[in-house]
Amino acid sequence: MIRKFLSQNFSISLRSLGLFRIGIGTLLLVDLISRLIYGYDLISPQGLIPVDQALQALKDKSILSLYLISAHDFYFYFLIVLSFISYTCYLAGYRTRFFGVLSLALLFSIQNRNPFVLHGGDILLRMFLLLSLFLPMQSYSWSSGWKAENGRFFSFATLALFVQIGLMYFFSALYKSGPEWLDGSALFYAFQNDWISNSLGQGLSQFPTLLKILTYATVALEFLVLPLIFVAFKLRPLRWALFISLFLFHLGIFITMDIGTFPFVCMLGSFLFYPGASSKTVSDFHLGFANAASGVILILVIVSNLLFFIQPEGFKPLKLALQNLGVYQKWSMFSPSPAKSNISFELITNRLYYPDAKKNYPSHHWQKFFMQIARPHNSTVLNLFGTYLCKNTKPSELRIFLHETSLTPSRNEKTIPLYSASCEATDAI
Repeated sequence: MIRKFLSQNFSISLRSLGLFRIGIGTLLLVDLISRLIYGYDLISPQGLIPVDQALQALKDKSILSLYLISAHDFYFYFLIVLSFISYTCYLAGYRTRFFGVLSLALLFSIQNRNPFVLHGGDILLRMFLLLSLFLPMQSYSWSSGWKAENGRFFSFATLALFVQIGLMYFFSALYKSGPEWLDGSALFYAFQNDWISNSLGQGLSQFPTLLKILTYATVALEFLVLPLIFVAFKLRPLRWALFISLFLFHLGIFITMDIGTFPFVCMLGSFLFYPGASSKTVSDFHLGFANAASGVILILVIVSNLLFFIQPEGFKPLKLALQNLGVYQKWSMFSPSPAKSNISFELITNRLYYPDAKKNYPSHHWQKFFMQIARPHNSTVLNLFGTYLCKNTKPSELRIFLHETSLTPSRNEKTIPLYSASCEATDAI
């Protein structure tokens, strides 16, 4: 009875798994290229976090990264080229398992090179790649002659995939405990945030009633995904509704907000809910390595979400252990409330003047780093950025200011000095 329930509710079509592999491979390549073009100094050997200073700068983070083995440029570019080859082979389905494992190691390494800039899309993409290692991904691949395979497949890995997606939405809703989510004004403030909202999103702030409806709909959808996963697969219309709702939800995020690859990774995940045609399901209930590993990952994912939400005493060592295992996750965007002020950074030296740092550092990963700078008591990232600017622009003095403008009707403004240093002294250090 339980086996029938699981195989009926948590199976995935083999065609969808093939397309899922192609989607993951494409996003891996996009992520790699965007890091090189728009965020090179965030990962380079002598960039924002020089390799020889990484152990100190990342003392509370995972340092399991191939990029931290050597500071030589040749080694760095070797890893970049190897990543491009591995991601491409995985996308094409050539020796999928081997290049999947290699791609996971390389992805984990480049993410741990600078964990200050990780976002939800990075974490979810890593989990998708990890769980894909235990699934049949041959459809539309080099090894199958680019042909599609018929049928559906169930294993603990497919169960873990669905639960991972459900937990992401469920805990995202749990974290949204601020009054703005209760009174319906959350998206009004989110769409006025200059750092993440584009012109279309900012235009929507002129329709507060619509945004109030969308605010409540967002929380409702996120809460419902996890329980619906356990019932929707027996009811095809409900499964169609879940697939369409999630896809349109993230499509809306993509066209109104600039938050990196997160909406694309989530849209890829939504295709796993695509009902497809009814066909024979192949179920794997054998306690082999794939199912055992998938079961352990599933347990760790549940534990990680619970620990980050509860944050019990003595949580830091557990957090670091989960980071080293690559399964840590916290889905807290716009939580407990969206920011109710716009911020900008002013960089002043005797050689350059950036009245708005966002225009000079346009990538989403750089924007994540500036969000870290804006947090109180975050001297580590401020010192890293200050030293980086001193080294690259070589001014005699550097000052960084945070300008904050309230989004409430009062529109209060304030300027906060964040950093001031003599670059000659910094260079001497």
